[in-house]
Amino acid sequence: MKKRVIGVIIIVIVLGLFGSCTAFNCAPRTRKKTKDYQYIYDVVKDVNMLQVPEGKKDSLLGYGEYMFNSVLLLTPRNTPSTLDEFYYIWIPGWDVDGHGYYFTCKLTSEDFNNFVEGLENFTIQNEGEERRLLKNTEDFSYPAYIVQWIEPGNEWEVLEYILIDETNNTIIYVFNMSNLYGTYEKLEKNSKYEISPHKDKKELLTDDEKNYTGFGWGFSVYSTRNGDETGTYDISFLEYLR
Repeated sequence: MKKRVIGVIIIVIVLGLFGSCTAFNCAPRTRKKTKDYQYIYDVVKDVNMLQVPEGKKDSLLGYGEYMFNSVLLLTPRNTPSTLDEFYYIWIPGWDVDGHGYYFTCKLTSEDFNNFVEGLENFTIQNEGEERRLLKNTEDFSYPAYIVQWIEPGNEWEVLEYILIDETNNTIIYVFNMSNLYGTYEKLEKNSKYEISPHKDKKELLTDDEKNYTGFGWGFSVYSTRNGDETGTYDISFLEYLR
């Protein structure tokens, strides 16, 4: 009798979890066409409708208007006309959702050079502190400009960086939030480019490059106090993506 009761309890728990996952539609949601670019910003509507209790923040968590644990300052709000590839994945989860996107923009030689110069010179000035993107020319297949590299390999992972294909005048954007659901691996699988570093993600940063971001240790170009866009910056070079 006791075993039967335990068995029933286990079945109820399993069915409850399955039912909840079905209700929350936990299967991966993807967008694969360039016309879907705006989903980067529109997904917040689906997330709120799907699983966030009334009166609470959406599960894209913190930083700025669109969350993602980022301000997405360097991710264009409007769809670039130079957009060549696009892939977005969202996997609803129990604690934190997995979100990731990859896209490329193929530019003219002149626009490419101007855009890269903008990345080189990009700074955020905040109360006497100046922050720059972290440039890495050793650990990826292409020069990388890192916007954020937080808690790599962990639940609260945020990887946000831009790769530069100098041979083909192409800008490669990569973003991933949370390491729980394999979103980063799916980005790699669905990208024409090799986007992952050649070393363990956890070993990419030196101790001097790390700071506490509010969500964990790593690097962020944003303020360590609040991660928002408070400060002075110039993103006019994004216009070269057209």
